[in-house]
Amino acid sequence: MQRPVHQRELSLARGRVSGALRPAAWCLLAMLAALLPAVLRAGEGAPPRTFALRGATIYTVSGEIYENSNLVVEDGRIKAVGKDVKIPAGIKIHDLRGYVVMPGLLDAETNLASDNRETLGSLSPQVRALDGWDFYRDNRELLRGGVTSVYLAPGVPVGKTRTRLISGQGAVVKTAGFKANPRMRVVAKSSGFQVTLGELSRIQPSIYSPPVGASPDNPFEVLVPPLPQSRAGEFLALRQVISRARGYRDSLAGHLRAGTSRPAYDPISASLYPVISGGDHLRVRANKARDIYHILELAREAGIKVVIEGGAEAEKLTSWLARMKVPVIFPGAFQSGKLPGGDLQSPAIEGRLQEESILRMHRAGVSVILNSPTDAEGKNLLLQAAAAVRIGMEPHEALRTITLNPARVLGVADRIGSISEGKDADLVVLGGDPLSADNRVQAVFINGELVFNRAPPITEDCTVIRAGRLIIGSGAEYSNGIVIVRKGKIEYAGPGLLHDGMDKAVRVIDASSQTVIPGLIDAGGTAGSRAESLVPGFDAAPGSAGAGKAADFRLVDSIDPRDPALMELVRAGITTALIAPPAAGQVSALKLAARDPAAAVIKPYAAQYFSKSSSKTLKAAKAYHDSWAAFEKKKEAAEKKGAEFKDKAPKLQEAYEPYRALFTGAVPALVEAPNAASVPGIVALYTDQYKIRVLCSGLASLKRDENLAGMAGLLLAKTGGLVLQNPLVVKQDNKTVNWPQRLSALGITFSVRSRVADGARLLPLQVSYAVREGWNSRLALRSMTTVPAEQFGISDRVGSIEKGKDADLVILSGAPFSLTSRVLGVMVDGKLVHGVDKFKGQVDANE
Repeated sequence: MQRPVHQRELSLARGRVSGALRPAAWCLLAMLAALLPAVLRAGEGAPPRTFALRGATIYTVSGEIYENSNLVVEDGRIKAVGKDVKIPAGIKIHDLRGYVVMPGLLDAETNLASDNRETLGSLSPQVRALDGWDFYRDNRELLRGGVTSVYLAPGVPVGKTRTRLISGQGAVVKTAGFKANPRMRVVAKSSGFQVTLGELSRIQPSIYSPPVGASPDNPFEVLVPPLPQSRAGEFLALRQVISRARGYRDSLAGHLRAGTSRPAYDPISASLYPVISGGDHLRVRANKARDIYHILELAREAGIKVVIEGGAEAEKLTSWLARMKVPVIFPGAFQSGKLPGGDLQSPAIEGRLQEESILRMHRAGVSVILNSPTDAEGKNLLLQAAAAVRIGMEPHEALRTITLNPARVLGVADRIGSISEGKDADLVVLGGDPLSADNRVQAVFINGELVFNRAPPITEDCTVIRAGRLIIGSGAEYSNGIVIVRKGKIEYAGPGLLHDGMDKAVRVIDASSQTVIPGLIDAGGTAGSRAESLVPGFDAAPGSAGAGKAADFRLVDSIDPRDPALMELVRAGITTALIAPPAAGQVSALKLAARDPAAAVIKPYAAQYFSKSSSKTLKAAKAYHDSWAAFEKKKEAAEKKGAEFKDKAPKLQEAYEPYRALFTGAVPALVEAPNAASVPGIVALYTDQYKIRVLCSGLASLKRDENLAGMAGLLLAKTGGLVLQNPLVVKQDNKTVNWPQRLSALGITFSVRSRVADGARLLPLQVSYAVREGWNSRLALRSMTTVPAEQFGISDRVGSIEKGKDADLVILSGAPFSLTSRVLGVMVDGKLVHGVDKFKGQVDANE
């Protein structure tokens, strides 16, 4: 049976020659068939493409949003999606309760295949952007933004330099997957023929054609100015090339039907066959209203499809665009670090786009597509949609501008752009609302292959905590985050999708309905101590407030880390306590409920505490330190020279030995400051005179009418901040004073301390009360996590949930410092020490 004429025309137009298959070709096919089993075996180790997503909120984009629903993927394609979809037995399951799944994003305009050089001729429809695409390009930044497919524009980026009238054919490719055969990433080899109208396409460099056999009659100066040279010339050239393509098609048809002479092969006309036959479109870069008008008129006359790109003044033709169903591709409004429009007082050569115009055209029925304004902004495609919502577009419609709408325009909506049965499983997993600023892409699938995941692979020796809300402590926060713990340390904390290791029997603590925060720190207490331990050695010099053996007194030495009383603090969420002496001595950092009690003291000497300041003691200690520093310097110099060193070492004075750490900056001085008036004297003595890093503590007698601004200036400029003592909210002159709120408003950094033993368990409740009275909850959390960790030099171990730090975590039923939030679980050094019964036996069985 003879094929339809138009198919034969297309084959001939592309230079294909039909004929009988030669014997040599059959031999080649036989060889390939013999190799086929080996090729298939080579793909046996490919990532599995059959799995299910369970319990997710699924944005199909083409229809409704499915809450708490399932999605089944089979061999890289979507098999079923919906609330009542049953998951087949035996397939891998990703539990995504609380997560959002949406289709992969499609950037409708990129120059990723361009090398910033144009073709020679002004009319080059035969040039394929796909031929310039690097299939081995690293696209991790695009994947981080959820971009699974991109349109490759031919030619050079518009606006960068002069460009051709017809630059060539675009293409649609996927950004990852199919490592063994990258050509499988091609979604459309040819999609849209790029046409550029405007000043840049009319000002072309002349073409130099060197003559053969140069002579006076045939000189070298041969310059051929390319078409077009004017606006009218642009449309003349387009009409001529369309007419030429039609004539070529008709000549081929006559040759095939009536046996007339076969026309000479015309690559330009053959390339444009899909356009004149209605199978493809002209993708026209046009900003000025008159250019858009004339291209619409040409499209109407010629009966061809067009898509407008740029469209700065397209709003003037809104009704015509809507009536002709001509889509418009607009550059997104967001560019990192840049404001659009430049000088708004000066006119733009190609017109100036107003974001509100996009909204009005969308509401009038024009199909709107948003693309990244530059290739560097491809990772921020979701932000372009969010910017559209800011000006009034509905969220679900904004999502379509970067998914389904471009897929339809580019002719690939049968494969990508939405979530529906039979389409490619190109999926993006987020922690919540796709257009929310705090929900980043957590995982990306392309054709069912997991090509991006923020979380690392999980091994059998891991414990995984799934958090509905994960607050790192250093400022970052994630909806539906995970924490991976290995050997008592944090391996990973952040967004991500559990995979690989979930097939193994790893322990999974499901806090997907709870909040996970770092273990809290009491910045100064006496937890676990006894009354008889609170008095330092009796041989300390009277009134020295830190001299003598009191300087090396450590209250922590009298505490048993296994004391059950310490668990009262742990059950309140406190996992580390700075143990401070009552009058003078060394402050130590104690891990509560530590996995190894022998290593519970994570920093024996974290600060030197002074209940009173003594310039006499500091002067003597400084002289002692200087004598040792001079001795060590001389000794080091002699050793470098290889000379014999005979100087006698200074006499060791145990009373002043602990102070040396103060003068070297190894530890701070924690100095009691009863009120704002005492701060200048402390700063003058410790910071200005002796260059000691100082922390002011207490402020128990602070008055609301004191010069707090002056105190704040000194604290910010010359100290490491405050250690604020409970009570945090007080009554003065019949008025409530919320000290944390007032001090935070002045920019002062501070931690909070209990100054008691068992009563320290109520410190988080006191902080909650201050939050209820107006203190910022984020600052409150910092005051009991990152701030004390940094002040006392233990931030390498505790204070935040970051890689390499101790796995000290608290699981809350609600928001931190909400009065109704309960501590449901506490992990110390990777071991669940509180809430064991609630979270016992939670292991993903991949049911």
